[in-house]
Amino acid sequence: MTGEERRELVLRVYRYSSKERRSWIQEYRVPLYRGMTVLDALLYIRQRLDPTLVFRYSCRMGTCGSCGVIVNGEPRLACQTQVASIAKDNVVEVGPPPGYPVVRDLVIDMTRVFENHRRVK
Repeated sequence: MTGEERRELVLRVYRYSSKERRSWIQEYRVPLYRGMTVLDALLYIRQRLDPTLVFRYSCRMGTCGSCGVIVNGEPRLACQTQVASIAKDNVVEVGPPPGYPVVRDLVIDMTRVFENHRRVK
């Protein structure tokens, strides 16, 4: 061990179950490391703590926008947002974008987005 203190991050994640028709905030503790993004933290949760957590991502480079979420009340791309720059007392709140029906957890129904995109073409 290097003697460095191991830091943790608390992610407060919006959860939604359409089956149960209820939503809640669930807290997860994840190890915090330099350069960690919100997407990295979400992937850690799904891979090691809770495989039922649902969210979207694709390119991991900030170009596709599929990982768009609300982080601490602001719209952000999870793949580009470093948690160290936005954590308040090592706590980060993550929720789905507003104005769209939530399918499950952080996944929204994007039908309206695709319809608007088709109209623009």
